[in-house]
Amino acid sequence: MEQAEWNAKLPTLSQHEGFWPLAKAVHEHYHTSEKLFRAVGSDGGMALVPKVLAKTGKTRSPDLAERARIRNAAFCVAEFGAEGHTTAKDEWYHPNQERANNGSAQAREWVAYLARCVDGGTERLLFSPSIQGHTISSANGNEFRGVESVSLAFNLTNFEPLSSTINERWCGLHRALVGENNKFRKIFFLSSLLYAEQSDREIVQALMAIATMSALSRADMLPPSDEQFNLCISRSTLSGDLHNIVRNGSKQQQECPEWQWERGLRESPRNFQSRRDRGWSSKRTEMKEKFVSALMRQIQYSWTISVPTDHAYNTHLNVDTIMLRAREKVEMARRTEAFDRYLDSVMNHLRQAAVTEHSNLLVLPTLSTVRPRSTLGFISAMSLFVQQAPFSESPHLELLPELCTESQAVEQSHAHLAALVGELQIAGNLQDHQRSYIKELRHSMASPGPPRRRMVVQPDDPTIRPTLEQHLQAARTEHNAINTRVNLAATGTSLAHQLSKTASLYPRLSPVFFLQRLTRTFWPSLPPLWRQSLVNLALAIIHLQRASRLASHARDLPARWSDLQRELSNPGDHANPSWDPLIYPEGLLLEIEQDILIRPVQNAIAAEMRSPPNGKNAVMQLNMGEGKSSVIVPLVAAALADGDSVVRVVVAKPQASQMTHMLVGRLGGLVNRRVFYLPISRSVQPSMDDVETLRGIIKKCRTEGGVLLVQPEHLLSFKLMGIDKSGTEGEGENSLGRQITRLYKDFESVSRDIVDESDENFSIKFELIYTMGSQEAVEMSPDRWILIQDLLLMTENVARRLMAPSALGSSVSQGLLLEDDAVPGRVPKIRVLEESGGQQLITALANEVCSIGITGLPAHHQTEDMRQAVLNYILLERPSETDIEMVENTDTRFFSNSTTKAALSLLRGLLAKGVLLFALGHKRHRVNYGLAPDRRPPTMLAVPYRAKDMPSARSEFSHPDVVIVLTCLSYYYGGLSNAELYTCLELLAKSDRSEEEYSEWAAKSPTLPPSFRHFSAINLRDRPQCEGEVFPGLKYSRPVVDFYLRRVVFPKELKQFPSKLSASGWDLARCKEQPLTGFSGTNDSKGVLPLSIQALDLQPHTNASVLSTLLREENMVLELGDKGASQLTALTEKMLLGALASSDPEIRVVLDVGAQIIESSNFQMAKSLLGNAPTSSTDAAIFFNDNDELSVLTRNGVVDSFLTSPFAAHTDRCLVFLDQAHTRGTDLKLPDNYRAAVTLGPGVTKDTLVQACMRMRKLGQGQSVSFIVSPEMQKRIRGLRNITDGRPLAVSDVLAWAISEAWDETVRSVPLWATQGIRHLRQEAIWKETDTTGGFTRSSVKEYLEPDAMSLEQRYSPGPATTHDTITTLMASLKLDAEPSPENTELAAIKTKLLAFRQSTRTSSSTSPTLQEEQERELAPEIEQERQVCRPPPRKARAHNLHADVVHLARTGTISAGSSAFVPAFTTLSTTSAAALFADDLSAFPTDLLATRDFTLTVEFSQKRDDTDPYLSDAHQRPVQWLLLTRPSTDPDHSRTMVIISPHEAALLKPTLASSTSPVSLHAYHPRLTLSHRTMEHLNTYTVPVCASTWRPPPDSLITQLNLFAGQLYLRNYAEYVRMCRYLGLSYTKNSGEEKGEKEEEAQEEKKEEVWEVKEEEVWEVKEEKEEEEQEGEGEIEVKLETGLDVL
Repeated sequence: MEQAEWNAKLPTLSQHEGFWPLAKAVHEHYHTSEKLFRAVGSDGGMALVPKVLAKTGKTRSPDLAERARIRNAAFCVAEFGAEGHTTAKDEWYHPNQERANNGSAQAREWVAYLARCVDGGTERLLFSPSIQGHTISSANGNEFRGVESVSLAFNLTNFEPLSSTINERWCGLHRALVGENNKFRKIFFLSSLLYAEQSDREIVQALMAIATMSALSRADMLPPSDEQFNLCISRSTLSGDLHNIVRNGSKQQQECPEWQWERGLRESPRNFQSRRDRGWSSKRTEMKEKFVSALMRQIQYSWTISVPTDHAYNTHLNVDTIMLRAREKVEMARRTEAFDRYLDSVMNHLRQAAVTEHSNLLVLPTLSTVRPRSTLGFISAMSLFVQQAPFSESPHLELLPELCTESQAVEQSHAHLAALVGELQIAGNLQDHQRSYIKELRHSMASPGPPRRRMVVQPDDPTIRPTLEQHLQAARTEHNAINTRVNLAATGTSLAHQLSKTASLYPRLSPVFFLQRLTRTFWPSLPPLWRQSLVNLALAIIHLQRASRLASHARDLPARWSDLQRELSNPGDHANPSWDPLIYPEGLLLEIEQDILIRPVQNAIAAEMRSPPNGKNAVMQLNMGEGKSSVIVPLVAAALADGDSVVRVVVAKPQASQMTHMLVGRLGGLVNRRVFYLPISRSVQPSMDDVETLRGIIKKCRTEGGVLLVQPEHLLSFKLMGIDKSGTEGEGENSLGRQITRLYKDFESVSRDIVDESDENFSIKFELIYTMGSQEAVEMSPDRWILIQDLLLMTENVARRLMAPSALGSSVSQGLLLEDDAVPGRVPKIRVLEESGGQQLITALANEVCSIGITGLPAHHQTEDMRQAVLNYILLERPSETDIEMVENTDTRFFSNSTTKAALSLLRGLLAKGVLLFALGHKRHRVNYGLAPDRRPPTMLAVPYRAKDMPSARSEFSHPDVVIVLTCLSYYYGGLSNAELYTCLELLAKSDRSEEEYSEWAAKSPTLPPSFRHFSAINLRDRPQCEGEVFPGLKYSRPVVDFYLRRVVFPKELKQFPSKLSASGWDLARCKEQPLTGFSGTNDSKGVLPLSIQALDLQPHTNASVLSTLLREENMVLELGDKGASQLTALTEKMLLGALASSDPEIRVVLDVGAQIIESSNFQMAKSLLGNAPTSSTDAAIFFNDNDELSVLTRNGVVDSFLTSPFAAHTDRCLVFLDQAHTRGTDLKLPDNYRAAVTLGPGVTKDTLVQACMRMRKLGQGQSVSFIVSPEMQKRIRGLRNITDGRPLAVSDVLAWAISEAWDETVRSVPLWATQGIRHLRQEAIWKETDTTGGFTRSSVKEYLEPDAMSLEQRYSPGPATTHDTITTLMASLKLDAEPSPENTELAAIKTKLLAFRQSTRTSSSTSPTLQEEQERELAPEIEQERQVCRPPPRKARAHNLHADVVHLARTGTISAGSSAFVPAFTTLSTTSAAALFADDLSAFPTDLLATRDFTLTVEFSQKRDDTDPYLSDAHQRPVQWLLLTRPSTDPDHSRTMVIISPHEAALLKPTLASSTSPVSLHAYHPRLTLSHRTMEHLNTYTVPVCASTWRPPPDSLITQLNLFAGQLYLRNYAEYVRMCRYLGLSYTKNSGEEKGEKEEEAQEEKKEEVWEVKEEEVWEVKEEKEEEEQEGEGEIEVKLETGLDVL
């Protein structure tokens, strides 16, 4: 049974039975789509269905809800539940013949009698009773409770055998029947007992008597109230029960007196035991009988018993135990006797009760054997339209000619635009695409605008309001007349109709009722005459709404004059043959529900989108603010979703949320169309069942006339998923891949696409990638990112030199922007403003690399010719063949080395191929790239930004080196978070060089407190200390950031895959059975649309109209910044606020399309604007919050939703700030006099600028804009237009610059457009082959794949010397050198366009297309693997041993000949992994420095190293701490001896060496590993004995060997560095290429080979880093040997 609980806080209708089926349908839909949305839930997918719904589904009975719905349908009207009535679920009753034969009819008779007696309160019986008390006892059972609580509520168990129903419940039933006041509950309960199996009428009658007779309800007649009864225990059975209790309570013989008897003198033990047993048994029996007799005597007089005292029963009985159990038995016997007396009383009253006389109460029906037919039990809605339709003429829209003229062509003045176009045309070196652009602008200027109606009255005309009020009254009269006729015609006159009206069961006639007939659900079933009548009613409503709007505008004149003009100028388009309301009636519903009148231009675009020319794919332009998304998309979607096609509205992710609300609001109301979603991604991983689920969703959307809202990546992922599965999970006929591919093809064949913002959805920057194969590290890891980090550090140093005060004013300083942060130690922002400045920066950087070298490229010791060749190789995009030959010549042993070769290729890519310039010149941090910490799936790399502070949802930069550079810059500029700093310090704590590494951090962190400049001073568990004092000083430190990038970010994130599947906008635009149509507010990107789409120029006047509006006199340019400043600066918040404060007229809107405000968030900027505005005119500021919600900030600091705030209707009291992301697609109704500040920034094209300006919907009609130009942008614009500093900038200059940016963007886009096009054509050919093969095979998948990972050589190797431009190189790589076949028109078109743009790429600074490419990467789900480090087994420590020869050395200063106690120090490394890096063995190493055996041997190991004991001593090396040094000798041939000893030996030898005359001294030593430690190589820090004043240090060569062996990193001065290089045979001076230099180099190389025997392929690299002079005036030099010796 369902248990329902009523919640008093909920209204009655909340319990309506109609809610459950709806909630259940939602739940079922969720389960159907759960897998899709759960996969997307990390990116913002659908929220999970509340758990309460699932819980309710488990406890609620759907049958009861369905039964209630069917029964209540009889009381409902049509379309409000009446349709729910049905007899289909009725069960035909077939009586149980056996039950009928067993007296069912008689039972019904007795029920009637019983109900009559109970209902009438008659204290009579139904028949003379013959029942006895034992009958009730038998039914009730012998053991039962006397206080059992029994419910009389109906229960199915009442129909079970009566004995089981009454069993153990009689006492409770008696009390329940007596206490129940509801007689109907008694009747139901007792009646059910009569229908029970094996029912006993005697017992039921007894219960009825208890329920009705007052005598049996008295307190003395109630059953005993004892807790428990056992009728088996009574007075008659008590004697036997007591005997059993006493017998069980008897004591054992050992506890009785007989056990103490003594044996007689002559009595045998056996006889004694027999005598004692007989005596004990006899006495015990006697005691038992007497005890029971004593108790029975007491019971005769009272039920209370006590311990008998006539004998000493304790000797043989456990009296206490016996009495406890005896009292329980006696009490139970008392209760039995009381219950028997109760039953006797009841029986006596029953025998004395009168018996009623019965009459024939029942007429038993005869059950029919024929099932009745079900008829419609209500008047259906559609039956109303069978009647005669009313006659009414089609209403016509009153155009009010007395207020507004008739439509006529309007010629807009383009004088200013014509001047601008003329200036653009006379500019030199125009390319074909630029000339074409100018030609189109001239054509736009010459094209007349659409006919317009113009006002013939002024706002203060007193006739306006009366005229419009009169017009409103006329429209209301016309509407009422048509509405009355329609209502009368739909009202029936038959008796059934009249009765239904009287009973309030007639269909509810209302405007909504009639308008719903215009929807797809009802329209086909309407008779033609009724269709015309309902269309007339809808038109009358539309006209009435328009008249109401006009009257409302007139009441608020002159404030709403522009609104009145706009409304009157719209004549509507209902008479247009292209939009017949009888064919597209749902358009009328859209007008009514949105309270609008669709304009002719909107209808024209909609007509073209419904039926594009020749049925081909097409996109078209419509001016901003014309209702593309809010009107045209719903209008077209409703018309095309006819049940035969799946209408797909394709929208980019940034607009997806807004479009969702738009479609649901427009189509989910009167139009009653459902919006479906299909978020397919690679993370879905569908099964066969999921494929069928997808097919079901698509089919349901199609048949129901729904609209499918999708994003481009969903469709592309659907396409690639089938190919992916075909390549990984088999290629059989029923394989998963083929099923997905087949479904995709079916889906495409019935799809009809509507693309919103087509320029963004078909952008060449977008590409979806399915990575294939196992991921692998990128080439040259980790040196790849280490070199880039070093190069970025070098870039900062070079830029500072170029921007030094002495260089200010030069062309270099004017072409660069270096912004130092207020935080000391933070990496400055470097931006390239001009191509010339960037080239000089790259040149200076290349020279620096070739001068001092860089990681992996030791160019310092190369000859001058080689350095020059390397310079040209890494600097010039097309170096000469001589330079290439010299650098790549393997005979020089320079390019043959893999490390050097990779470094050269990488440097060439960064410098010559423009990777570094692309990052510094084309990308801006937090505008074009940055980090995305909240992204799902997460990534720590830099990602593309769609706008300021808006990372793309899934896109990534496709070029790995672009990723590395931008990631480094993102962390440099943004710093590390607290969590990331904790990670750094935790990793550092696990390092064996933690203190040394941290000292480098501290040296580069000027704001770090002095108390935390040592790693040992930091307590990671003290979070307040770390986050409050330590982390602020490390947050922006370059070494810390580099550490985090090298150790965490790049090793984890920077991976590549061997191959990929790719799809782009070309795949979205492929030709299908049904055309694709789309639109955008601008058309500058039409030149890079896929070839399968044609751009329709339906409104050629649009571009000229918008530009001419911007060139109006009220629009102006504000130049900010100090014109006399020597260095360029970007726009700052302070500059902007100052300009706003001093602006006249007042600026109320800020449109940051140039993304200049990056130091503040939107909220902070809104707060600043509000604080800067006068309180008299401003109460709030409108902005978009971090969740992209339009919000309003009030004066008291409260942030609220704009749409629900009072300011939504009072924008005249608000300021507005729109960041870059929201200067497109945002629609705000602002006062007519508002002026906007429009910021400019790099890369702002004409389309972008126009989109931002058109946020001012009434631009040119009272509203205006001011362009805010920073010093940086002034430089760009003046440089482009050759404007002197004396002439102020004009709006035409700004537009010319924006147009130039658009041209440059087109040039940069064409190579990538061609690359994607060629790839698409190749893929389409493979795709078409699957039509014959039935699907993809492994071979076709392999052919479809593209290589993903590219080597450095493939990316950056110099091409042939004949290559002159990017286009030619691209054509060669795409194999377009040959002439395409005539039938391959698309390939020929691609080649033609490439050739047309070839000259442009030669003269422009266009970058490689792969640098600009962005990808939406879908990684294959991987099984996470955890690696466990396999460490060597532990070894036993070797016992210390002070050799006698060591003691001899300490005493005499000489070493015994042939002593085994000493070995050359470097040969002790033979057991390390470093030994494998040297040619033969370590015997050729210097032997001057010695070590003792005790120092060398630390653990036990086999002297013979083999597979059974592969011992490596890397982890068991002892640090150098103590030295023995002999005194200098007067003999020049006798050199001093230095021996490294163990701490154990030093401790034992100290007493021996304490004498000042000792020939040997003991010295403490520690290699210098950090700059914070003082050097100890002078060996006088601690000595035994104390050094005399005449003490002389050992030779420099010995100290050098000691420092090398001990692993010292820092040298004292440059002279020591030179000495170290000479000793190692390394170059330390620039190789001039002269003969002397060559001989010196050869000598050094020979010395290196003779002394060290290093393998040829190993590279020794010395990195110099000159630090601040210490107190002694010595410069510190860091030396790092990048070879196997690092492990030492």
